[in-house]
Amino acid sequence: MVNEYKILVLLKGLERISNYHFSMFKSLMASELKLTKKMQDDYDKIQIADLMEELFPNDAGLNRLIEVFGEMPGLEQCSENLKKEMLKVVRRSKSTPAKGKSSAKKKNKKKEASAMPTSTSSTVEDTPKAQKRKSTNNEKTAKKKKVSEKQVQPSCSAEAGISTAMGLCSPLPVSSSTLFGASPAEKTLPQPQIDDRRNVLCKDPLAVMVLKTTDVFEYEPSEGEKSEMFHALVATEKRFFRVKVLDVSLKEKFTINSVITISNYFECVGDLEINKSSSVSATALTQKFVIPKWVSKKANETPKIDHIHKEASGTNVYGLFTLKKVIKSSRKRRSQPMSV
Repeated sequence: MVNEYKILVLLKGLERISNYHFSMFKSLMASELKLTKKMQDDYDKIQIADLMEELFPNDAGLNRLIEVFGEMPGLEQCSENLKKEMLKVVRRSKSTPAKGKSSAKKKNKKKEASAMPTSTSSTVEDTPKAQKRKSTNNEKTAKKKKVSEKQVQPSCSAEAGISTAMGLCSPLPVSSSTLFGASPAEKTLPQPQIDDRRNVLCKDPLAVMVLKTTDVFEYEPSEGEKSEMFHALVATEKRFFRVKVLDVSLKEKFTINSVITISNYFECVGDLEINKSSSVSATALTQKFVIPKWVSKKANETPKIDHIHKEASGTNVYGLFTLKKVIKSSRKRRSQPMSV
């Protein structure tokens, strides 16, 4: 079964994405797969699939692949397709033992039928009492069949298995008509779980261009303690980063459109953190440092509400939003703008 999961990971997952999306996937999974900068540059899709199989022995990393693809722009449909394929694998694994049990039951029924005594006289079968006995036996057999049909209901173990494997709560047992025929309003949406996101220390130098900075502001790292920091938006030629700068003395080096080199910083799912132990220096590049338009556009756009709704609790979100107060009533629903 694990081998089937790896087939999905490699052939229907990694092999079907572009090189850019593959580079983004390696960057997002660098901490979990323990990838160094050199490994991110050198490892191909087969090596990444082998590494995921080694670190995720239960499902070859298919669940994590589905989660990350769902968060990456342009791969949402690929994530949904992988979910369906994984569900098929789980159903096949659940149906295999069920078929064996049914065949064993059929064999037992045949043995019981052959062991039943048969009447030796045809004249006895033609009597009214014998015919009544036969009809009574037929009714009992029909009742037994109905009871067995009621007992054998479609199992939700496959759906429960996939939900448990994806890190969601197992659903309550329901019939197939309820599972597949319920209206969208009646279906319970799964609550995203908080990801285990840890800061990873990156010692290798990284050259970036400063796209945007904020003013210095105060924050409370702990109760009763105040400190200062500022935010910045930087980018390379392939991707962008949100930066939390905890050392305000570096504010002068974060000049818009300037190129700087940072090292000894922390990274957590696309967010960088620079503190007093980090190194930031101006860079004199021999060739022009060009940021593609699509990277700059992606860095400055505000995420959509439906995408934010799918994110796990605790996810950092950047953008300018307008909050509206929604008033629900039995007759109609209206929204009123709130001042923020």
